[in-house]
Amino acid sequence: MKRLLAVLLLAPALALAQVPAKVGYQGRLLRADGTPESGTVTLGFALFPDTTSTSAVWSETQSLAVTDGYYAAVLGDATPLNAAAFDGSARYLELSVNGAALSPRQRVSSVPYALVATDLKGGTVTASSVTATTLSVGGANGVSLSSTGISVGGKSIVDGSGAMQLGTASSSTSGLLSSTDWTAFNDKAPGSGSASYIQNQTASAQNASFDISGTGALGGSLKVGDSQAACDAAHAGTIRWNGTNFLGCNGTAWVRLDFMQKDGSSAASAAPSCLAIAQAGLANGDGLYWLANPAGSPFQAYCDMTTDGGGWTLVMRINADSVLGYSATYWTNGALLNESPSASLTPTDAFNAKFQSYLTTVGSIVRGCLTGTPNKCVQVWAGNRTAQQIFSENSRSASLDRATWTNIFGTNAAEPNCNVNGINMFPAAYAGVRFGLIGNNEADCATPDFAIGLGIFTGTPVAQVCGAGLVQAYPSNAALCSKATLWIR
Repeated sequence: MKRLLAVLLLAPALALAQVPAKVGYQGRLLRADGTPESGTVTLGFALFPDTTSTSAVWSETQSLAVTDGYYAAVLGDATPLNAAAFDGSARYLELSVNGAALSPRQRVSSVPYALVATDLKGGTVTASSVTATTLSVGGANGVSLSSTGISVGGKSIVDGSGAMQLGTASSSTSGLLSSTDWTAFNDKAPGSGSASYIQNQTASAQNASFDISGTGALGGSLKVGDSQAACDAAHAGTIRWNGTNFLGCNGTAWVRLDFMQKDGSSAASAAPSCLAIAQAGLANGDGLYWLANPAGSPFQAYCDMTTDGGGWTLVMRINADSVLGYSATYWTNGALLNESPSASLTPTDAFNAKFQSYLTTVGSIVRGCLTGTPNKCVQVWAGNRTAQQIFSENSRSASLDRATWTNIFGTNAAEPNCNVNGINMFPAAYAGVRFGLIGNNEADCATPDFAIGLGIFTGTPVAQVCGAGLVQAYPSNAALCSKATLWIR
């Protein structure tokens, strides 16, 4: 049996969103023989509505350090105190030690000033919202807000449905404006030389200016016309509609305002890249998306939104042949290629293709994959460029280990040396890769005769070329061409 001495420090029953939902608690734990407990003890804390109820309104368990019987806890550290914990009703705190409940339960009491916490005496209230049956400001002649409406000085202005209250045809005893006054105000057309009224009509618009200082509320719709004014400093911030687009004046010129999400679902919503769509949270799975072309019209490209984090734009599709070998001019020129009879844009078709995205989509990472094996891909950082720019530059070493490449494209145990890898690796006329690794049977890179990856060749004694796969000239000549894809992100 353990005995307990405790001090409970509690906040008054306030809205928990306004104060920290935690309460300090201290106590002393003694063994049955009166000696103090020490070490780490598991203490349970629970709040009940009375001394006998078995349903706690709140509970948590903490492991606390106990020294000479003394311990200190912050209730709410494990399970935040919710609004039901202290709603103004009676509360009793039950403690348990290593799962065993102690009795009797302790009644929770308020500190003196907390007794008036439900009443505000002067001062300022700062809150995100206030809930009240009726809110009065300024006494009998002030403003009163309730579920039945708004009144000022005892006169109803707005009823419970939100409708403006008007007086009789000639008086304003039931509101601030008589119906006659309201009609005159509502329908008043701008007078000669006046620009201070808005006419309530739908047939035509008044050619006048209207300035609102502060905040204005619009219950209906606002139509913006096609202002023919020149865009200058005086018109900066002005919006107009030219029948096709919204235009905004920046102080020097009218510019198009584009409010459409760039999700790639249409040419009008073309995005800069697949990565931009993914980062905006607008991806809709793998497939075709519209991308922007800075030098021309938007175009469709295939986006991989699931593999390796998603956001990959397909820029090249390589068939199991030599069309896109190392020396193919498609790697560096501005020409497009698509051997598919249907001009397919998907990554799995067995036709060589170099897409518009190769020329215009900017990315910092290049990824090469074997077709049909989405997990067999390798990535190389390449800077913030288009694929055309990347493969038109000098070599860029990736410094990846040999196994990273051979596990994907195959190996040649007779060529264990050299192993330079990356982009545009061409150490000698004997072998080269646009994206991959070069190997040699000799302990140098002077005469390599083994290459794996994309855009590969070996030169002697017999030229071996593949758009993707493995080529070697030692110990025998071989060209194992594979289908592959090239992506940028």
